[in-house]
Amino acid sequence: MKSPEFITHGTISEKDAEKIKNEELLSSELQSKIKLIDESIFPDKPLNVHLDKNTESGAEASHHFDEKDSDNDKEHFYTVWEKGIQNKLDGKDNSEKEVLRIALREVRHRVQHDLNAQMLNINDLKQFMVENPKTLLEVYFSSPDYKKFIDYAINKSDNDFDAMVVEDIAMKLLKGNYSDENIKKIAGDVVKRSADVILDYLRKMEELKMEELK
Repeated sequence: MKSPEFITHGTISEKDAEKIKNEELLSSELQSKIKLIDESIFPDKPLNVHLDKNTESGAEASHHFDEKDSDNDKEHFYTVWEKGIQNKLDGKDNSEKEVLRIALREVRHRVQHDLNAQMLNINDLKQFMVENPKTLLEVYFSSPDYKKFIDYAINKSDNDFDAMVVEDIAMKLLKGNYSDENIKKIAGDVVKRSADVILDYLRKMEELKMEELK
């Protein structure tokens, strides 16, 4: 396909050309971020990240494996859906942030599958959801915005709930620093871990923060 810069106005509108260009940039960035996170967690066996430019999809990306044969390497990969990503990110103020969210979530799905990680569930989080939050974790998990997020996530599958919560925790811990090194650090500290390890990590981070404030 010709790049948008070389498509004449007689063939495609300027608005459509810009949309195609944005789709290509976003899908390329998502492909890159999935590779970065996947390779940091699975350095000995990273997966291919296929880029599908043509299929109409409601999803932006997916982790694919053969459910009948989990050792079938040919059927184990990620796919980035170029035509799905623009609809998802249309109108978002920070596309870099949203692309990273998607990448973290998809690699978490592989962690669920390959490492058989214990998944976070709503009961794990209820201990932090209180009427009068006092600790940093309680403030985070008890906020009205987080309640809206949980109300949405709870209607998803167990796998999707875990992936969405882990993605959100990882983004919080990144603190707006989206450098490759910081992404890889948080991927190793959180995205790669089982639920009990993630919760323990959060408690330790809170203790350190409280010590700093003394």
